[in-house]
Amino acid sequence: MVKALSEELVAVITGGGKGIGKSIAQELAKTGAHIVICARNEDDLKKVCEDIRRSNGKCDYNVVDVTSKQDVEKFVESVIMKYGRIDVLVNNAGFANGKKYIESVTDDEYENYFETNVHSVFYFLRKVIPEMKSQNSGLIINVSSQSGLHASPIMPIYSANKFAIEAFTEAVAKEFEESGCNAKCIAICPSGVNTEMRVKLFGLEDAKLQQSPDVVGKVVSDIVLTKIDVPNGANVHIRNGSVAKIDDVLYDWRSK
Repeated sequence: MVKALSEELVAVITGGGKGIGKSIAQELAKTGAHIVICARNEDDLKKVCEDIRRSNGKCDYNVVDVTSKQDVEKFVESVIMKYGRIDVLVNNAGFANGKKYIESVTDDEYENYFETNVHSVFYFLRKVIPEMKSQNSGLIINVSSQSGLHASPIMPIYSANKFAIEAFTEAVAKEFEESGCNAKCIAICPSGVNTEMRVKLFGLEDAKLQQSPDVVGKVVSDIVLTKIDVPNGANVHIRNGSVAKIDDVLYDWRSK
């Protein structure tokens, strides 16, 4: 799936400046991987990298607007140019900015949701998949949500975004299998996580009741280290601080 554990992995994490992305970066850095994080806020990225380096980890960052095809392409090309490969891609960047029924969602809100949560993932997949096929290895982890499995009436566009991520995951997994590439694409589907986004959506008291983002980071780290065996195309459900179940959802799309 990825390089031998004795070799240095190159792991790219989008939205790596805070929340789940930050925790994933910190946990993967503990494995000896070279971490490359990106987001829009340079101060957040710089702080994460400094924290990782203080713990003797390896981390670089780039300021990237993930909604920009040009930014994403330049970023991926720069990583390949510098490190020669991408072993792990974590598509984590995303947002939700409020609770609304579908009739209250504005055109601008709708477009912003899809640009940030779906288009960005497409741009990264399109650019990184050929690299993983060329190196015949790699792992793509798409950060989905329980909202990608069970739609929320008060967050309908966010739910639609995460359903799209599930579709991307299955499609890419099947593409890897059919091309004979020794790479995987999976999704992780956490239930509530105590992040800034959760606080903004549901309040501080609710957020305190949710699982820590560090739990998600540790699960991702264990997947990369193959401590948790996840089939290509599968969903990893993370609830109450642990892996609740793993759904192997691939099927032969040609069958009737």
